[in-house]
Amino acid sequence: MDARCRETMHAAGLGDAPEREAYIRILVTRGVGELTYDPAATPTPSIVVIVKPNVDAAVARGVRARRDGVARADRRATIRLRSVR
Repeated sequence: MDARCRETMHAAGLGDAPEREAYIRILVTRGVGELTYDPAATPTPSIVVIVKPNVDAAVARGVRARRDGVARADRRATIRLRSVR
């Protein structure tokens, strides 16, 4: 993923010097194919990397960030959905 980000930054003319700041958004999907719950229907994920120069004031003051785990539906909601059928 690091190589993919650097490649996209280079293609956007942002270079790869450590002092260059950039906004990077990484999008990962299950891929192109039928919309289904079966992972075999889309065996190859799609990865999109978007970069732009970072001129935001937040860079100067810093931003707090947190990575959360996978969000799961509340078990009670699943039970309720099953009872509707």
